[in-house]
Amino acid sequence: MTTGSTGVQAEALAGSLRHAGGQLLGTRETQQDDLGFIAGVTLDPEGHHPAVIVADGMGGHAAGDVASRLAVREFMEAYGVEGRPSDRLRAALDRANRALGEAIAEDPGLRGMGTTLVAAAVTSNGLEWISVGDSALLLHRDGRLKKLNEDHSMRPVIAALREVDPQAADSMSPHQLRSALVGSDIARIDASAMPELLMPGDLVLAVTDGMDTLDDLETAAIIADHRTDGPAAIRDALLEAVANRRKPTQDNATIAIVEAAAGEQGESV
Repeated sequence: MTTGSTGVQAEALAGSLRHAGGQLLGTRETQQDDLGFIAGVTLDPEGHHPAVIVADGMGGHAAGDVASRLAVREFMEAYGVEGRPSDRLRAALDRANRALGEAIAEDPGLRGMGTTLVAAAVTSNGLEWISVGDSALLLHRDGRLKKLNEDHSMRPVIAALREVDPQAADSMSPHQLRSALVGSDIARIDASAMPELLMPGDLVLAVTDGMDTLDDLETAAIIADHRTDGPAAIRDALLEAVANRRKPTQDNATIAIVEAAAGEQGESV
């Protein structure tokens, strides 16, 4: 662990998978995001395959920090190496959520803490994921970004309402979450219905909403400019672009990238 139709695809992805992750503090006093990579020695779906996890904590200074780190740690420890990825992802998510509940029960000062979480497993069948909250899972292919998971913030609700009642839409906060890990029942969970097929050269990106400072076109352009230099160069360029915006209310920003391609250089998952 470190802090994403088989046939031809399995053969094409049978090498090491380069990865990179990084964070930006922004204008916040503390870093309440966390991320983790699970190192994989195989792409067999029922084996020790690569996975990536990103979380965005909430609930105040220490509590948000505690929530995201605890959730990522517990998820990684619970993921295991046996069974279908979809079952393992759900079991690990449930374990992370229970861990938050247990921590709150032991320390009432943590009451109100919670976190988003998005996790993805990379196998020869493709990409499978599970997510709660508004941290995004993105697929970059042929110069374009595709969002894979649901947004559990109020943004989709506001966008739909704006068509019929713009005034009501304007009164709502897009940052309010409709679901998060808080140690009790989870309101909404998004999970892949079937594996998303991966092709050599695909990039899988898990990001917190602090990366929303860049829109999809800007993000895709930066990736294109640094694509041949690998995931670490892309990570650095994206975080630098966010920092250079000097947004007065810049949130913590976290990005984790996995490259679906064989390779011998750079970090490997």
